[in-house]
Amino acid sequence: MARDIDCNSCGAVLAYQDGMRFCAVCGAKLESTPPPLQHERRQVTVLFADIVDYTGHAARVDPEELRAGLDCYYRLARTKIGAWGGMVAEYLGDGVVGYFGVPVAFQDTADRAIGAAHAIIADAPSITIGGTQINIRAGIATGQVLVELDGQIPRITGSTSVLASRIQGIAAPQSVCVSDLTRELARPGQRFEALGEQALKGFEAAVPVWRSLASTNTHGPRHLTPLVGRDDELARLRTNWENVRHGDTTSQPLLIIGGPGIGKSRLVDEHLMASPAPGSTIILRGAELHRSTMLYPVIEWFRALDNPDDFIDDDPHLAALDSLAAAGNLLRHTASAKIRADILDALMRRFRDTLRLGASQFLFEDIHWMDDTTLELLRRLSEETSTQTVQIVATSRPGVLDADAFAEFETLELSPLQRADVSRLVERLAGTKLSDEDAARIVEKSDGIPIFAEHLARASLRKGTTGDDAVPDTLSSLLSAWIDRAGPARKVARIASILGRSFDPDMVSALSAARPVQVAEDLDALCRNEILIAEGERKFSFRHDLLRDAAAASLTRVHRKTLHKAAAEVLEERAGGDILLGEIAHHYSAGEAHGPAADWWQRAAMTAMAKGAFAEAVQQFDHALAHNAFLASGGDTTRKRAELLAGLAATHMQTSGFTGPNVMDTYSAALAELKGLSVSQPEALPIYWGIFTYQILIGDLASAEATVGSMAALLDALSPEARTSENKLAVVGTENAAHFYSGRFNEQVKTHERTRALYRAEEHAVLIPRYGMDIYGVVQAFTPHSAAITGRFEMALNLIDEADAHQKILNVPLMLPHIDVWNGVALSYMGKFEDALDRIDRGIAAADAQGAAFWSATGRMWRSVIAFEATPDAELIDSIRAGLDLQQMIGVGIGIPYWSARLAEAMATCGDIVAARTFAQSQSMPGTNRREGVWRAERWRICGRIEALSGDTDAAMRCFEEADNLAQSQDALLWQLNARIEAFRLARGEARAVALREVLDQIENPSEAKSGRDAQALLSDWQAILDA
Repeated sequence: MARDIDCNSCGAVLAYQDGMRFCAVCGAKLESTPPPLQHERRQVTVLFADIVDYTGHAARVDPEELRAGLDCYYRLARTKIGAWGGMVAEYLGDGVVGYFGVPVAFQDTADRAIGAAHAIIADAPSITIGGTQINIRAGIATGQVLVELDGQIPRITGSTSVLASRIQGIAAPQSVCVSDLTRELARPGQRFEALGEQALKGFEAAVPVWRSLASTNTHGPRHLTPLVGRDDELARLRTNWENVRHGDTTSQPLLIIGGPGIGKSRLVDEHLMASPAPGSTIILRGAELHRSTMLYPVIEWFRALDNPDDFIDDDPHLAALDSLAAAGNLLRHTASAKIRADILDALMRRFRDTLRLGASQFLFEDIHWMDDTTLELLRRLSEETSTQTVQIVATSRPGVLDADAFAEFETLELSPLQRADVSRLVERLAGTKLSDEDAARIVEKSDGIPIFAEHLARASLRKGTTGDDAVPDTLSSLLSAWIDRAGPARKVARIASILGRSFDPDMVSALSAARPVQVAEDLDALCRNEILIAEGERKFSFRHDLLRDAAAASLTRVHRKTLHKAAAEVLEERAGGDILLGEIAHHYSAGEAHGPAADWWQRAAMTAMAKGAFAEAVQQFDHALAHNAFLASGGDTTRKRAELLAGLAATHMQTSGFTGPNVMDTYSAALAELKGLSVSQPEALPIYWGIFTYQILIGDLASAEATVGSMAALLDALSPEARTSENKLAVVGTENAAHFYSGRFNEQVKTHERTRALYRAEEHAVLIPRYGMDIYGVVQAFTPHSAAITGRFEMALNLIDEADAHQKILNVPLMLPHIDVWNGVALSYMGKFEDALDRIDRGIAAADAQGAAFWSATGRMWRSVIAFEATPDAELIDSIRAGLDLQQMIGVGIGIPYWSARLAEAMATCGDIVAARTFAQSQSMPGTNRREGVWRAERWRICGRIEALSGDTDAAMRCFEEADNLAQSQDALLWQLNARIEAFRLARGEARAVALREVLDQIENPSEAKSGRDAQALLSDWQAILDA
């Protein structure tokens, strides 16, 4: 018999012939010998029967008489086993081994094996050996085995045949004993007697064994599936549709929830047929293989359109959905993180255009298998089209969705059908062709699940088939039998099963050794047998996911892995970098090709990050890391793992906030990987950047400074050619941030110039996924602060404008909250409160839109503080306190001392002096030996104000003097000016006026800032007093 061989080059499965040396698909030389044809995994029932006291018979009679008796027994066993749909696999002396469910599966293999065994036993006494009637005993077991179809008689490997033999060994004469699974698979009408747990040779645990007391059988052909028992649910769908059509804006989108096979799709199909939309009906289906592929349901939907180009309509963002070239073109003009938001906006615009054509229906089927971005599209449609004539229906399995995310949906839960409804379903499927007993059996076995009742009824209408029991074992057998009825075409179903529920027939052809015309014929056969549904010339789908699962389960692990690897290679070659990177990665994963799988999951993750799809990116990095763990240890593997961990940590920054514990843990793990290598690794720089960011934000300035030193040392240790602009930029950018947070403001401005000289947007913007942010954008956020604090107000304003211009070029959504919040704070230093609050509000809105919790919380913290400074209001105190509590909860440390002082100042300003001092002291009043970095001088000044308001002038003056000294050491002219203003107000005098004028004279354009104008007014008033 012919055998198959897998091509090592393209993965195609070829029909091997003697002398075959080259692949008929790709032409590559064949390097392996063919494995046996059609190794399959399937559920098989094994019958083992032998003659009781065969040794005694053999000892008493002549060998020729013994042979004649054995031949009669063999003939009886062969006839009965064959009559019940089984086959005799081998004769072992007096033992006969029969298989049921191979090479073709039946839904009722257990009943068939039991029936055959009882038939053999019933007729066995008619056979004599040496004048003595023979008695038979039989054992039956069911289980998953590996089947090798290499000749007329299949060979099976697994414990099932051994179990059948051991059970037969404990059976009484003229009895049939079965395993526990065989009993479960038998129809309810079968009767059994429990023999209890039996210790069987070779089995570690005791095995439940049952004695069969009866046997029957039924068969016949199938019918179509009506909808029964769903009148109320259908009415709710219809009412919802009528409300939508008549402009009822209170109508909610519908979420239909039910388990597999419960009839979610069938219910919606009936509704769509009964209540068609005059406008458009758009159906988006989730796919299990593509749960982490951005907008896969949308891509599959518009691919199926008669003219997808009409939908794209030259929109570059829609084109980017299905073309990496188009996405790459966007990246040249638009920052990657913004693309995701733009794509969603483009889809919403296109769908709104669709709604203008008339009342429409949107179906999101199997949303439990949809990616986060498609789910966001669903939520946006439900929120933003609530006033339009559109019905939105989604279906999902229970227990897999965040209930809060779909709180606005009207829920419709599907329960199993009532027995009466299942009886109606069976009656409508089979009419009077089934006996009452068969119909009752189907009702009982279906357990209210429509697809079970459907398949059981259809099976019972076919000659030689009956139904099976419930999930998982019995449904597997039932669906395997359904697939097997397609004959040789079932091999195509098995190949297609690894491609997902829906698939391209060209992919099946590429994975099959058969000619395309033969594949087309097999697909037609599978459609005729209702295993597949043709959805146009270029797309087929399994009629149900359970059918696909059954087809896939029959593949051996080796064959499945081979097919998946081949599918990945075909897709890789055909796609040429297609946007659906996750599909290629999935197939390499399933094929256990760990190296390519890790690479492709990483590419998919980076692409997701580039589009701002951070939740999907986390999943994909996790997949990549899981495969990396299987690779052989070595420098390349270690570097790759560190790179993956760094990418994951950068993604966590977006999903968990910069101070999330998983951020530092993941960066530390990445660094630990690289430290195990003996040479300097530039890959460590993004890791150090992330660690530094974490250390700064939790307020660990000493560790952050040490990290900067490690980065500088690493850069110095690199070879000249390895000191790329990227690596230099990382080190200089980190030094810049360290200067700012440590209060070295002039140094920060200088390193800003160095960073600007190194940075090239076209070259370095793509580093955002690696570093979690734009390095130059971060530097630009700090420098207006330093300029304002050092008294260069005009420079600060120009730098803010420069940062805005850079963001327009960069166009990176994830940077917008950062820039807007920080520039708003810089404006507040100069007393430009209205502009500051407008910018911070814009930053908060951007953060909320992105789900950037860290920047949302930080923006609100600063907003409360600045709003109070602009217009003191007691109602803002609770807002400041809540913001402070939230910052402490998320682990922020760097701003806590300053914000705590601001809270105490607000309390004192509003008259609660005692509480203010108590709170300030509980937060530890600043000491001379404590380094607090950027806002330390200001905190001393604020504490002085609290002391002044409490009436302790001496304590207040000590605080103002400390603030003055600290500000002077930092060249912080603005902080120094603020301290001297407070001191002058508290104790006016010529010496203090001179000191105030001394600082004011060092500031360029002091009237640009409120503090400068305040100082000028104070000095003017003082001069007027002196002149008077």
